[in-house]
Amino acid sequence: MISSSTSPCTICGAMMISKKKSGRAYSVLQDDFFRYMRDAGYDDVERGERGSSEEHLTVMQFKVQQEQARLESIEDKIDKKKQTLEKYNEKIREQKGAAASLHEIDSIGKKTISFSTAVKSMEIWLLSSKTNSTQAVSMLN
Repeated sequence: MISSSTSPCTICGAMMISKKKSGRAYSVLQDDFFRYMRDAGYDDVERGERGSSEEHLTVMQFKVQQEQARLESIEDKIDKKKQTLEKYNEKIREQKGAAASLHEIDSIGKKTISFSTAVKSMEIWLLSSKTNSTQAVSMLN
């Protein structure tokens, strides 16, 4: 049993030495360390799996793992943004097509009549008067 006067560093050192000697003794030390930490007020400390042979990651391995997870998260966000952008682009293409169709429908049946606005008042009088066409032509010349 570990006394309350034993420091965590002493326990960690003992666990390292013990690990080399016996796996069972190491497990007992881990149990004792866990209880010691809980008794000291560290309620968020969790005990690892008993009998596990899993090794801890090095700091570099841990950082690489964290960065890979972060990269995957960012790539997922980019993919979602691309999908959203494509949906908006599709809606824009549909609306442009609809606007072009409306313009075509709007222009159906409209006839453009062009005429010269430089019509002289005399020409208007001639055209509107009851003179015959030969008189009108001779007056215009």
